[in-house]
Amino acid sequence: MPPISEMTGIDLEALGYKRVTPSTPPADFQPERSLLPARDPTLRFSAPFIPGSFPSSDTLRGYHIGSVIPQYRIAIPPAATAQGGGGSTTTTNTVIVNSSSSTTTNNPPVEQTTSFATPVLNPGDQYTGVVTMAKSFVVLQVAVNSPVRLRLYSTSVAQISDLSRPSTQAPGLGTNQGIIGDIYLDTAPVVWQAVNMVGANGDSPQSTTIYVTCDNIGLSSGVVNIGISFVPIQS
Repeated sequence: MPPISEMTGIDLEALGYKRVTPSTPPADFQPERSLLPARDPTLRFSAPFIPGSFPSSDTLRGYHIGSVIPQYRIAIPPAATAQGGGGSTTTTNTVIVNSSSSTTTNNPPVEQTTSFATPVLNPGDQYTGVVTMAKSFVVLQVAVNSPVRLRLYSTSVAQISDLSRPSTQAPGLGTNQGIIGDIYLDTAPVVWQAVNMVGANGDSPQSTTIYVTCDNIGLSSGVVNIGISFVPIQS
């Protein structure tokens, strides 16, 4: 190929341009170098304690990292205890007041049962009464010997005002009716496992009396025996 001066008709050397020999091109492959300092295991040494760094009891874990200054001690966290390692941990809390110690024992509440019997009720008859339970409680189970509708109330006023409400009608939504539970037991075995039935006496002063209403929904007359299992929350 002819030089540029012949192609353009311009003398480049007269204009001050000189021909320069190109430099040697770089190699096709160069190994990559990390921008971070390289850890040199041959320069292992006992690192001094540096204030503000993590404490370490193993001075052999200190390494020289390249030429970085300052050098820091490597943090050594305590060994974690593996689960199922056979060890157990017992925590004892002791309260000392005026050089004397006291121990408080918290016993969990125990399930209790209360029962009562109605007079002879004909089909459709209603009985109202009271039963002794606890100031507040959680009902676990209700068992009867014949089909019955059983209602529990926190006050006698709530019991009286709710006497005529049929089982097909729910209490007013968002109103405080004093109704603890309204249970319709008509299928044998007439045992009901309570779910989320928490109750309390609403009298002032508060007592352990709970007001009950029983309706005979069976087809025969007889005495209705009722048993209520509960766990007292407040005795």
